[in-house]
Amino acid sequence: MSHFVEEDFIMNRTLSRPCLVALKILRTNAEDRARADFLKKIKIMSQLRDPNIVLVLGVCTGEEPLCMIVEYMKYGDLNQFLLDHVLETPSAQAVNA
Repeated sequence: MSHFVEEDFIMNRTLSRPCLVALKILRTNAEDRARADFLKKIKIMSQLRDPNIVLVLGVCTGEEPLCMIVEYMKYGDLNQFLLDHVLETPSAQAVNA
């Protein structure tokens, strides 16, 4: 994890309540490009500190399969949320008419 996070990252977090998480796993037979993209995503996401961006809670890069534990996103990722809800807005309905 130290390869992906900066020094100010708090490694020992304790929560007083259960935390719902999501596990993102890279297939063991993934191509090299997919592996590189996954590692890049881990590096970028683990450096972001914003209450509006999902928090990386842990990673496993020492053995297969590579995985990342993140906060659970109740509404999915932003792109999917927008695709699912764009038709609910009046301006989007006018454009699609």
